[in-house]
Order: sequence, then structure tokens, then C-alpha cells
Amino acid sequence: MASLEGVSVASSYTSLLKLSGNTDTLVDGDGSNAIQVVDGDGTISPLYLNKDRLGIGGQPSYQLDINLGSGVAQARINTGANAKTSLIFKNSVQEWEIGNSVGDNNKFTIRDITDSRNAFVIDGSGNAIFSDSVGIGVSTMESTGGGVSRLQVEGTTHETSSVSITRNSNSANAGYLTFSKSRGTSVNSDTIVQDDDAIGSILFAPADGTDRNSISASIQGAIDGTPGSNDVPGRLVFSTTADGANSVTERMIIDSEGTADHKGNYIVNEQGRQDFTANSISSPYYRFDGTDDLINIGDEANLEFNTNMSISVWVKFSSATITGVNGIFGKWLDSADKEYFLAVLDDEKLYFYTSSSGSNATAVATDVLTGLDKWNNFTVTYNAGAVTIYRNGVSIKTGTGESSLHRTGSANAYIGAYQAGANFFNGEMSKVQLFNNTLTATEVKELYSGASVPYKYKGANQTNLTSGTLVKGKAYRITTYNSNDDFTNLGASSNATGVEFVSTGTTPTEWLHSSVLHPIGAVAEYDGSSAGSKVWGDKSGNGLHGTVGAGTLDATAPTLENTPYDAGTEYEEGLFSPTLITSGNGFTSVTYDGANGGKYVRVGNLVHVQGFLSTDAITVGSASGNIAIGGLPYALSSVSSGLQDGHASFTIGVSKSWAGENPTRAVADANTSQFGLYYQEHNADYGIVEVADVGTGTNHNIIYFSGTYKA
Repeated sequence: MASLEGVSVASSYTSLLKLSGNTDTLVDGDGSNAIQVVDGDGTISPLYLNKDRLGIGGQPSYQLDINLGSGVAQARINTGANAKTSLIFKNSVQEWEIGNSVGDNNKFTIRDITDSRNAFVIDGSGNAIFSDSVGIGVSTMESTGGGVSRLQVEGTTHETSSVSITRNSNSANAGYLTFSKSRGTSVNSDTIVQDDDAIGSILFAPADGTDRNSISASIQGAIDGTPGSNDVPGRLVFSTTADGANSVTERMIIDSEGTADHKGNYIVNEQGRQDFTANSISSPYYRFDGTDDLINIGDEANLEFNTNMSISVWVKFSSATITGVNGIFGKWLDSADKEYFLAVLDDEKLYFYTSSSGSNATAVATDVLTGLDKWNNFTVTYNAGAVTIYRNGVSIKTGTGESSLHRTGSANAYIGAYQAGANFFNGEMSKVQLFNNTLTATEVKELYSGASVPYKYKGANQTNLTSGTLVKGKAYRITTYNSNDDFTNLGASSNATGVEFVSTGTTPTEWLHSSVLHPIGAVAEYDGSSAGSKVWGDKSGNGLHGTVGAGTLDATAPTLENTPYDAGTEYEEGLFSPTLITSGNGFTSVTYDGANGGKYVRVGNLVHVQGFLSTDAITVGSASGNIAIGGLPYALSSVSSGLQDGHASFTIGVSKSWAGENPTRAVADANTSQFGLYYQEHNADYGIVEVADVGTGTNHNIIYFSGTYKA
């Protein structure tokens, strides 16, 4: 290349152009630089220029390279006020701009020109504003907790994966994390929120082997009331995901009044009302072997429901893994008379089956249940097909069954099975309650907490009441309403079929126009206090006592566990048939009156009996000896009633229509199941009733008796 005349430079450079008024000269560069600037004395200038690179302070490695070593490296783009100053970066796909726009003197912006948006802005106050997501320690923004968040921090150590908020000030105040919510649809909107709106949540979402979208626990703030200006009532909701479940369940709520509802742990709210069986297992309970154990209640009208019922049970399965069909309670015959039953199947789901015709069947099933080998309270409510299943006071499933229940079947009701000879329960059971109404969610929680059946639900049954007097404080349902009867002055919200109400006792308390009412509430109630080795006594007052196995302590009887004093805590009720017997030869035949019979109650070893005996015909034949009444439900022990001779005395209330002396006294001997009859005139010694004193005609030998003895 030719050089310009008069230009003098060091001989090691080829001069190209001398700059006017300056000793610097453009020269041919070395092998890596096309053009270079040197001083007149040959000193190398810090500016290098070749065909695609510009270097300041050294040879360029990049298209623009400022490299001054220990010096200050600066570049400046200077314009007037409100002028646009920026750098633009562009490739074949995207175009970005760094600088400020016209009129934005106090803002520094990183702008996506291609998509026409500001990605990052620093305003005149130093505030940094991002228009999209920000990731710290991440290469790609990832979905967590169900979505891609605007800010993600990720690292491999505690320090690199943490966020801290610190306030430094001489005051009691500190920094805070704020969640906010608006009903508006644009940024910076202040449209007022509504009751039940969620304000914000803290989600705990660990990796599950696939992604990080599954939530293990959450804390949510929500509106709890009607909001207004400077008045936004709130609540906190704490939720966790149970083992085996795929979504969170509310566990505790603190409402706007500060009341804490512990949901499934409702018992925390009800100190002093704990269910002993469920929590400390101090009450007796039954252990079912899953092979043939059951408790038979029989075919009872009080357990036949139409459109309303509830059942509550406390159960503990022998294993968390279920084998076969484990019937908990059922009134069901697969062959013909299906009504309803409750069971857990081998998929670890709780099923509630209903039938409206006796032959069809519809089931509502929960999700897979875990922890079945621990004590659980399950309650099912039914209302014209609407089924809700609760576990430990919390609703876990809603569904639709048959719209009404089959009521004309002959199926027996069973505890520990849903029909005879099949589908046996394998585990422990401590309480069973059945109601002829649909319990509310609050009432279900109270049952779980151990609350007794409330007074309003005591005395319930399935008897049609067409007239009478309502009891103040008791609950009733208008099953069929007939005009001219008025129940609104007795507590009903309206006069209509299906209305349930608690009687206020306001005058008048009776109805006269044949409306049909039912007292609603607990129609059957079994718990540890009424558990016996032969009978599980019904405490509802309806006498629906369950026979344990065959009632003879056979192999089909569930084992009664946790009885502190063995048989001393056993409670049993039943019937027996008194008979007229002799100490010698017996009567050829005896025909008893249809009302002949007796009842007994046994608590531990103490037996109380009461009965009525009457005969309609006796063929004496060769009968001989003294007369006694036999058939007592249990034999007397070797020492009875504390008397030294081992006798027990019975009371005779009424005695008449005997052929000879009417009995006035009754005494039983130890180790027998009978008591002898005696008579005694005023101030005379007693006499023994004999065969000759017995009448042989209709309505003869009438005697009412009662007594208590030790078995």
C-alpha cells in the first residue's frame, strides 16, 4: 500500500494516513490487525481496528473489546434531554435494546423489541421492575406447585437455595411478606374482594419422581366475612395431604373471630368429651376373627328406613391391607332383600350400598384409605340418595345412592357382616349407632369427639304417630302432613311433609288431624358399656339387642376384649319363659296363657328378673310334690343374696286363681334355675304350695313376680 507524502513514522510501520493536528498516524497493523494507530515516535496506540473487530487498550478478541488492564475502561453515549439513547442487539430471531426511550430520561430499560415489551426497568428511584419470570440459580423456569412462578430460587446448598428478609432499624418492627388479591382484571386494580376469596397460599410441593407439582401441605389466607373499606375479615386454612391421597385436606381453620376448628382433630376443641374407646380404648370392645364372627340383631322394623338415615361406627381393622369383603353393618340379602350395608373391600375403599327395590344396588365408595389398622370413626349420612361419608369427623366423599331404601324385606341386621354366613369383618369394633335422620356435619363431628347422643335424639323410633302429645325438646319429622294440623307453633319452620323440628312445647302440643310424625334420632345404640359376651345391649330404648354369635359363647361369637373386671362389667338383656314345675313327678301337660313370659337384665353376675305366669289348661296325671316356677335365665350361684343358707328371695306382686292356697312367698335354692312357692296366713307359719293347690282351668295359677339374685 502506498504511503502519504511527508508522513514520518517509525520504520517498522507502513504509514497510511497522518491525522491533522496530531502526531498519531494510521498504519498497517501487524498480522492480527488490519489498521492500527501509533504515535509519531512509534509508540503503539490503544486503538486497534480490523475488518470485524475494534479493540481499545489491546488487541480485540471480540467485535468490540475494551481492555486497559489496570486502567479505567468506560464507554459513553451522550445525547440531549428526552433523546433516545440505547444499544441494540439483534440476531436473525430476536432483537433487544438496552437504554432509554424518548422522554424516559430517568428509566433504564432492557426491552424486547421483537415482542414489544419491557423485560426489565430501573426507574429514577432505583426500583427494579421485571415484566416476566426471574430465576436465580436456574437454567430453565420450571413448573412447581401446579404452575411456573414469577420468581424461582434454586441451589444445591442451604445458602444457595434460601431467601432471607432482614430489617435493620431501632424499632420493634420487622420486614414482611405480603400476599394480596383483587377482583379486578388488570394490573394495579383495586376491585374489592368477596367472602371466601383466597388471598394467597404458601405451598409445599416436593419432587415426586416426575415433577414438583404435587402439594404435600399448604397454608392459605382467605376472606372470612363481608369485606368493605378498611374492613377485610380473614381466616387461615391449614391443609395437609394424607398418606396415599393425591390432594390436600383442610386440617385446621382459624376464623375471623379467632375460633380454631381442628377439623379431623375436632377432639382438640372438645376437651372433656373424648371418646374413651377411640382414644384410650378403656371401654370394652369386640374382636372379630374375619371367619365367622358376627352379632345378629334380627329383622327389626326400627332399622328399616325410607329416605333418611345415618350410621356411625368405631372400627380398627386387623391389618392396613384388607382381604375380601369386610362387612361392618348390613341389612342385606343378596338373593332378594337388599336394603343397605357398609363394608370395606380388598381395594381399601369404604363402600355404602343402597337398594330401592330389594334387587338393585348402588354404591358410593371413598378413595383408597390408609391407616385402617388404627382406630377410626366412620359415619355415613343418607338423604334421599345424597350420601356423605365422613372419617374422623371430616367429609371424605359425597355421592349418589338410590333415592329411597327398600323397607319390606326380611333381611336380618348384622354387626360384623352384611349378611349371614359371608363377608365377615376382621378387626375390632367398639361403637355402633344408627339414626333415622340425616345428621349434620356438626353433629357428625360431635359424635367423633365422643359426645353422647343429645336429648333431642333420645327415644327415637320408626313408629307412625298419628296423634298424641309432643315432648318438649324432642326432635320430630313430619312424615305425612294433613291439612288443619299446625306444627309451626310447636317449633316447625313450616307445615309440610319432610320438615324436621325440635318441639318447643308451646300450647297446644297435640295434633288431631292424622298427620304422621316420627320421633327422630338414635334408633339403635351400642357401645362398650352395654357389651356382653352373649348380648350387645341396645341403649336406645328400642330393645334391638344384638345376639353375640349364637348367644352361647360358640365359635361365631366375637371376643369381648378389655373388660376390666371380666364378667363383672358385662351387661345383658333378654327374655325367658317361666314354667310351672314340681319337685316329684311332673304334669302330663301344661298349656300357658299367651302373655306368659319374663324379662331379665344381667350386669356382671347380678341378675334381675320380672315375669308373669298364667296357665289355660293343666293335665295333672301322676304329678306330685311341691310347686316351683322354673326357667330362670341363669342358675343361682352357690351363695345367693348374702344369706348363709344360699337362698334368694323373690317378690310376688299379685297371686290369684289357684285352686288351693295362693302363693305369697318365693324362695330359690342355690345352684338351681327355679324358685319354690310358699303361702302364709296372718300370724301363721308358712306352708308349701303343692300339686293340689294348682288350678287346671283357663286363666288359672296367675302370678306376677320379680327378684334379684347372683348368678
